[in-house]
Amino acid sequence: MKNFYEKHPLLVILTVAFALRTTAAFYNYTPTAEDDYANVIEPALQLYQTGAPIVTEAYRLPLLPKIFYAFIAPLKILHITDTTFLASWGFFCLGLFSLAGVWAFYRLGTQIGMAKTAGWLYAAHFILPFFSTRAFQESLTLTTVPVALYFLLKDNARWRDFCVGGFFIGLTVIFRFQAAIFAALFFIFFTIRLLRRKMTLRQIGGYALGGFFAVLLLVALDRFEGRAALGTPLEYLRINYAGNVAEANYGGAPWHTYITLLAVVFIPPFSFVLLYPLVVGLRTQLLLATHLVVFVALHSLIANKLERFMLPVLPFFFLLSLHGLKFSLQHKIVRIAWRGFVAVNILILLPITLSRSQLNTIDAARYLAKTEQPLALYRIDLWRQAYMTFAKPTPPNFSDSAALVAYARSSNASGIYILSLGRFSEVETKLFEKNGTFCKLERRFEPSWQEKLVIRANPQFNARRDTTYLYRCISSPTG
Repeated sequence: MKNFYEKHPLLVILTVAFALRTTAAFYNYTPTAEDDYANVIEPALQLYQTGAPIVTEAYRLPLLPKIFYAFIAPLKILHITDTTFLASWGFFCLGLFSLAGVWAFYRLGTQIGMAKTAGWLYAAHFILPFFSTRAFQESLTLTTVPVALYFLLKDNARWRDFCVGGFFIGLTVIFRFQAAIFAALFFIFFTIRLLRRKMTLRQIGGYALGGFFAVLLLVALDRFEGRAALGTPLEYLRINYAGNVAEANYGGAPWHTYITLLAVVFIPPFSFVLLYPLVVGLRTQLLLATHLVVFVALHSLIANKLERFMLPVLPFFFLLSLHGLKFSLQHKIVRIAWRGFVAVNILILLPITLSRSQLNTIDAARYLAKTEQPLALYRIDLWRQAYMTFAKPTPPNFSDSAALVAYARSSNASGIYILSLGRFSEVETKLFEKNGTFCKLERRFEPSWQEKLVIRANPQFNARRDTTYLYRCISSPTG
């Protein structure tokens, strides 16, 4: 086996990357946040389940939900209706796409004499198998960025390489409009190199041509949706400036949020020691360093700071660290820190890969998809209709017990299901009985063990993910 690995290291690395991403996709069939559900999973599944067309806001391209639907559409031939499998299959296809990023990062490592280290880092870093199988626009940039870097930083790269690299930078911008700073910075650097006669006009022309093809694709996507050419990115800039810069009403976070998040990528306390190789990389790789620093600085100025906004710059961060690590492993403390990081990364890789969210309602929705009973929700904040199916009516959601009791009382004699966040209290049970409605607990749906830890750490914010209880309630005609 060792001999096979020595002969085919990339094949082994890709196989492990495939296994990790497949596990993440099929074990975690749930959305991670509101954005990936509402903007990708829900519209794709609604089209699958009811034929309703995919519609997005004027500042969002419908590209990713349409791609997600294209992944799951062939499953109609097999008459697959289980929504959790459909979601997992879409995640699985995204994971397959991400293997191109692993390949590209391995090739980037080859250029600095650290091919295996680079390949394993990108295949099995605890963050990547999880985020590579998430339906976020930013997740796709984890693939497009290293592919672009490979072609743009190749030794003896020809104009065709620059054209491919420029196109993949353009794709990165299409998936995440803020990444336009990458396209601009590359062009500035290449122009300076051209003036210093370290590049040819054909090479920079190839980069510009690749970017032009990406712009044509973006225009075509807008026109296909009946929008003005480049209307989506312009609307995106307008609405984000209004809400994120001028008013800062999307929420806030400290300016150092993204620096802290990048530190966590290498797991404290190893991060503090591995800062030295990063500094070495920043000093020796000006092009990569500028991209990292400018991207983090600009994003640190805005109010809204979600962790996934940093995904496009992670390949730059990893590559800079590897550049510095190559010249820093001679230091014993750096070698110890690197080995410690690898060991701890392996330990947390499995729980992160197997993490799931919102099981208290999604498993309930999956169960209720198989029933014909009417349904009402009680105190449910996170309800994912797609997992029950849009072919069924969206259930009413009550926060007031008196209104819920009145609704249950008006149901037919066969009764209804009530999915409640938390058990009925004694007062609520008596209120039902007083109005001639008798409820029996049928099932409970627990959060995942990872969610239980999060709930315990911050119960006020995460209580909505706690255990839900499914009651079957029947009203007595004489009640």
